[in-house]
Amino acid sequence: MTDDPVVPAYGVTPELLTALSTFQTDHHTAPRDVKGRYDYASLESLTHAVSAATKLGLGHTFLFRPFEVTDAGVTHTQVTLVLFHVSGGFFESSLVIADYDPDNRRDSRAQQRGSNITYAKRYLLAAAYSLAPGGDQGESGDVVTPAPAKPVSKPPMQQKAPAPKPAPKPAAKADIKFLDEAVKEALVIRISLLDKDARQKLMLDFKDAFDIKCAGAPNRDYIQLPGHGEWLSEKLDGMVT
Repeated sequence: MTDDPVVPAYGVTPELLTALSTFQTDHHTAPRDVKGRYDYASLESLTHAVSAATKLGLGHTFLFRPFEVTDAGVTHTQVTLVLFHVSGGFFESSLVIADYDPDNRRDSRAQQRGSNITYAKRYLLAAAYSLAPGGDQGESGDVVTPAPAKPVSKPPMQQKAPAPKPAPKPAAKADIKFLDEAVKEALVIRISLLDKDARQKLMLDFKDAFDIKCAGAPNRDYIQLPGHGEWLSEKLDGMVT
């Protein structure tokens, strides 16, 4: 364990910049698959959204570097994303997170650290590929936060305070099944063959059917789930292209 974070490194090549620019031409966001006060894209959704970049020679990995600080004795971790290209070009981007909140008695330190690392990975991934993940740090539910303190009246001298109730276990997160890439590409080709007005109407109907939150008609990035594919396939089958 070291004392200071590491400055991110860079080795950008023209091929990396070209590939990243090409990817960003067709990919702008990730589906906000987690619903709440603020809808946001989970790490699974973001990872799936950027998987198309591998066809352009792009890839990424995450590095973790713990280090000590003097602030209340809480350790921190530097989470670093390394985005690279087959040409040898790369760049890094980092976030430093606290491993735990010493005032949080509801979640174990391991749970807090895992949640905070997931939060950092989400935002590093979205920033590197210029995707909009949605959500908010304080409301996303991806970061473990302490419960608000409640005022407690002082009991009489001979009266014992009631034992605190155990915190409920968090609900298990359901696995997300995404639409097969080959099926998605086939749908995108069929949609592209429609005239402009028919294509726009189809995608606006798709937006309303699945309560998609975006400006205007959604693009191919929002076609992510098997239900999306079934709905679009049914609509296309009933249209004359």
